Amino acid sequence: MIPLPTVAKLLLAAALVLVGSDLATILAREWFGAVPGWLVVARAIVLGLAALVLWRWARLRVFAGLALVLLVIVLAQSAVGIVGLRRALQGLTAMDGGLFDVIALGIAQKALIAVPVAAVLLVVCRGPAKAYFGVGRLSAPVGRMALLRLGGDGLRWHVLAPVAALLIALGTFAGVLVTVFGGGSSPRMQYLLPMLPAILLLAALNAFLEGVIYRNAICGPLRGVLPTGALALFAGVFFGIAHYYGAPSGVAGVVLASVLGWFLCRAMIETRGFLLPWGIHFVQDILIFGMAVVLVLP
Repeated sequence: MIPLPTVAKLLLAAALVLVGSDLATILAREWFGAVPGWLVVARAIVLGLAALVLWRWARLRVFAGLALVLLVIVLAQSAVGIVGLRRALQGLTAMDGGLFDVIALGIAQKALIAVPVAAVLLVVCRGPAKAYFGVGRLSAPVGRMALLRLGGDGLRWHVLAPVAALLIALGTFAGVLVTVFGGGSSPRMQYLLPMLPAILLLAALNAFLEGVIYRNAICGPLRGVLPTGALALFAGVFFGIAHYYGAPSGVAGVVLASVLGWFLCRAMIETRGFLLPWGIHFVQDILIFGMAVVLVLP
């Protein structure tokens, strides 16, 4: 039976993560067709007050750090949506006049979110190592993962990560091909090689920035506070909710992205570093952006 203090910590962490996530925004858009302007203010006030109140108790101070990081994410997300800034970024990130302009704009917006988040994380976590910004121990043992029925038997992350990257990329290929492109588009491979440098750059940046916003932001402040499984689950759900309008979209997209986020967070927590989860995510993004080139670009 889980001790009461641990249950209280789990509930508190879950509440903060949900407030800091896009859940309220998604529900407002789906139920009412628009997001009221006061919603982001309300979320910011809740997180700000939580940070102030939790800071008063030494035993809960780590949750004040989490609330502060989430507050920065909420405010930064709101700021990058300002029309004037968005237009300025569109001018700076123009690439092909089509799909890659949209991708580059999204990555530029994520960069403007990730920079202040990383800065606050370094303060809250008292250094890069505790915020999981280091390379980590690549040969760390894989902990038991009942969902995947592996780990806990001597398997090492430097062995599992390349295999996982390949399997995740193949699964993504099949899923996106069927759910987004319907399997009916004729691939135009002649566009792949000229766009390969852009694909690699955007994939590397996207994997890094999403890692900061959706993994480090949760795992760093709560390092050593929650059980590994619960911490990875919360960060995974935070990542999954952000992909409600992704590909695939809806609840299925959230579930799939949450499982991926959970796995990447397990890699981060158990290796105590950023490199392996970034690498797995990088490989997946190469495939996604590559598919966009050969199946979407004119």
